[in-house]
Amino acid sequence: MNSEFGTELRIKLLKEEFLRLIKLSQREIIYRVKKTHLFAYDGFVFYCEECEDSDFDTVIVGSELSNISFFYEKDRKRK
Repeated sequence: MNSEFGTELRIKLLKEEFLRLIKLSQREIIYRVKKTHLFAYDGFVFYCEECEDSDFDTVIVGSELSNISFFYEKDRKRK
């Protein structure tokens, strides 16, 4: 799967598995929106709600989550 394009597939992981996948995928930056930490890998978005910022070297804080289908849905409702 080409991770260059967005996906609607999200996979929730337990903390231990999330941290293990970060190590295996060699991710250096993790994103956080509210209490959810996430990153994209291999065409999927993986997330965990059990982690703390201190579990990672670099955390980028976002204000909200969205995806392209959200914007298409909004446009469809306007028409």
